[in-house]
Amino acid sequence: MNMNPSGLELFGYTLDKIKGINLKDLYADSREREKCRKLFDENGFVRNCEIRLKKKDGGILDCTLSAKLQDGTDGKVLLIVIHDITDLKILGGLLPICSYCKKIRDDQGYWSQVESYIGRHSRAIFSHSICPDCVKKHFPELDDQE
Repeated sequence: MNMNPSGLELFGYTLDKIKGINLKDLYADSREREKCRKLFDENGFVRNCEIRLKKKDGGILDCTLSAKLQDGTDGKVLLIVIHDITDLKILGGLLPICSYCKKIRDDQGYWSQVESYIGRHSRAIFSHSICPDCVKKHFPELDDQE
């Protein structure tokens, strides 16, 4: 695989290292690769297929992938353009949440704590505290000291 300097910087690789990597190994989820591959096979190209790719340091990037075959000096060359949309992704849509424990069900059917789910699907970072109502309920001895 070959990659331009911007891509190398984005993924954290050197040109020498990226040449030894297959694009399929950068996918965070192989099902996303299959989705894009199916679109490519059906249409002869793919445009803005949403995927998640792995950086060298293990970080995950939300991206769009566009690909098409293009004439090159040695015949047909697969041209792939990847856009990092991590900063554009926002948490939205319908989120199935348990009425009791407040876990959220993801697209694969797994249940996660709210903090874990939001942490994986946004750039939010949680710090924990206790609201005044919970202090009264769980630590009544502290509430009496006011």
